[in-house]
Amino acid sequence: MVVSLFPVEYRVLLLIDLGIWCWSLNLQLLNKAGIDVQILFELEKNDHKAHRVFYNIALVFTLITQFFLMFFWLLVNFNYSGIVATAMCYFVLLFLTICPFNILHKKTRFIFLSSLIRIVFSPLRSEPTFEDVILADILTSFAKVITGLLFALGMFFTSLKHEPATPEDMHRAFELSFIGPIITSLPFLFRLRQCVSEYLTTKGTGYKPLANAVKYASAFPVIFLSAAMHNQSEANGNLFIIWLLAVIFNSLYSFYWDVVMDWGLGARFSAEKGTRMMLLRQILIYRKPVYYISILIDFFLRTTWSLKLSESLKSEDLLAGGFILEVAEILRRWLWIYFRVEKEWISTELDRTRTNYSLQLLDSSDSEDELEELNLIMNEL
Repeated sequence: MVVSLFPVEYRVLLLIDLGIWCWSLNLQLLNKAGIDVQILFELEKNDHKAHRVFYNIALVFTLITQFFLMFFWLLVNFNYSGIVATAMCYFVLLFLTICPFNILHKKTRFIFLSSLIRIVFSPLRSEPTFEDVILADILTSFAKVITGLLFALGMFFTSLKHEPATPEDMHRAFELSFIGPIITSLPFLFRLRQCVSEYLTTKGTGYKPLANAVKYASAFPVIFLSAAMHNQSEANGNLFIIWLLAVIFNSLYSFYWDVVMDWGLGARFSAEKGTRMMLLRQILIYRKPVYYISILIDFFLRTTWSLKLSESLKSEDLLAGGFILEVAEILRRWLWIYFRVEKEWISTELDRTRTNYSLQLLDSSDSEDELEELNLIMNEL
């Protein structure tokens, strides 16, 4: 009964709406913290109020989703098919996303679509931009949502038949053909390709991009081994052990990369004005307790998300506990963005300052010690 009143078609849309709201709040709080997101991202310049653009988009998309969900309930209540409401909802949202007219912040929408196209179709030797990397990482958090979206579209098209497929039929089709696991793995594949592109095109990074690629590659065994276990009629203990090891490796390696590589934290000690701060770096934009709390939250949610990747896609998959895990992963990514962008901003500012000091060395020898100190700080990042 609950599934019929709150179908997967609308659950995935509400999760996408939540993601846009979170991104809007990201931009607002990053600007408030003194980070100029207009420099880091290609956004509309409007007196450092780019977040208002995304708030407007989030509000419009959410209102449309809620309106057609209520329309769906009304039709179902009077024993009519809700397919009309669902089809209209998807058509309106798709039109507002890709329409060429100057409505609902056309420039911002097309920047998003251009970035999405680059993520999917860029040549291997094309260096990814920072905004493309962030969006690709966000897409990995929406991997199950994207799969659920295509599942919903499959349900919609089969409902046009005289004998529409049931959610259980679609579930079996997704699992037995491995369509579901393949779709779930695509965002990780796109991000992995970015890592390889960075290794091939960027000098001075060493093997770090390839080590990062391992993190995304480690999601594949978790996804496909889970699907293999669900397709077996009898339990396979050896397969379960391999899957469990894959989950543990993916969770711990992803957590390590979040904290140490993406956030620039994790140092045993960092000196700042005579104090010693475990796990933190010398330059911090937020308050110190925020970093420690965020590390704990990231660890907890990373482990639960790896388990979420392992679930088979059922019609109830985004309901109750599954829906809560999806929301939790979106919130974890929302939290992750603050520290990832903070690190990039600090690195950008230090690099600019180091360039200025290098020029000053031509006129003064006093800048040499300051330049050396800057180099030491940048080595932490």
